[in-house]
Amino acid sequence: LFVKAATEQPVRITIRKGDGPAVDARSILRVLALGAKNGDTVVLEADGDGAAEALEAVAQVVAEDHDDPAARGLAARIRLPGRGGHACAHCLAA
Repeated sequence: LFVKAATEQPVRITIRKGDGPAVDARSILRVLALGAKNGDTVVLEADGDGAAEALEAVAQVVAEDHDDPAARGLAARIRLPGRGGHACAHCLAA
């Protein structure tokens, strides 16, 4: 769902784990290769017209606990550069 949401955005979104390299969020193989686990902090970045809205849309998908729709995710933390903070979010990779 994360990769699908990233693909649907009008701008390119990257994701990175910690201080690691940023990868294209539209690539399932690259996203899985990050090895993001429950509780990891990931950083989403995008540039261009609509970047803020695209980041919000993708972060919202991550924030949902897809295993339990009644619960909200408490797994990974997402930092959106320029927003100063993080949002609790569902794990990106199983």
